[in-house]
Amino acid sequence: MNMSEWKVNDIVIHKRDGVCKIKELKTMNLTGDGERPYFVLVPVYDQGTKIYVPADQDSTTLRKPLSVEAINELIEDLPNAGIRWIENEKARQRAYTQVLDHGQTGEILQVVTALHKKRSSRIKAGRKFHTSDERLLNDAERMLHGEFAFMLNIKPDDVPAYIVQHLESAKA
Repeated sequence: MNMSEWKVNDIVIHKRDGVCKIKELKTMNLTGDGERPYFVLVPVYDQGTKIYVPADQDSTTLRKPLSVEAINELIEDLPNAGIRWIENEKARQRAYTQVLDHGQTGEILQVVTALHKKRSSRIKAGRKFHTSDERLLNDAERMLHGEFAFMLNIKPDDVPAYIVQHLESAKA
């Protein structure tokens, strides 16, 4: 989306910090290259943080939140989609981190699903889940749960139950 289409008080999804509100448009010299306009964002689940995004360039950093219908479609498509588990830990970390960096909600949902399945199978086998995978899972869930919760008007902690319930009702 073109950055000029955003305005103060818009709700946006910042690809790393999740659901944010544009609090103001401010001209600043943050990089030492002169004054330029920046959007000042405040994450809705971390009001003490401010994020500065250049307002004078096209960016993939911000996007509109998904609609409730789009969220439900992603959940319903989950059994047919699925990101492939990568056995090599370093390759998996690179691939999954790249998914998080691109911020595409459907792919992030697939990463969360893949990591949950692997964690469950490792625990059932009496083995530990890799710390690096746990960190990735936490980051992915934070991003996903924030957007889903905000748009569905529920708490972030209630998102997993919503997904399971929606999947079960879609099967019926």
